Amino acid sequence: MSKPVAKSLHTVTVIVQVARRVLDTSGYSTDEALDIAMDCLGLAGRPDPYGLGAAALKQLIKGENDAAD
Repeated sequence: MSKPVAKSLHTVTVIVQVARRVLDTSGYSTDEALDIAMDCLGLAGRPDPYGLGAAALKQLIKGENDAAD
């Protein structure tokens, strides 16, 4: 059984930063960029009981909306 993703603001920050880099350098959607970031960080397929993936997605969407304004 794999360990769950650690509950950490730093973990969310790193996920968001990697996903933003993917978004900036590719034509992927926000969801795809998040999946790629989680995979690159070795977090894909691990239990996420604290909802860090959802928190990262929320920050990504908020950042895109802020940039569009």
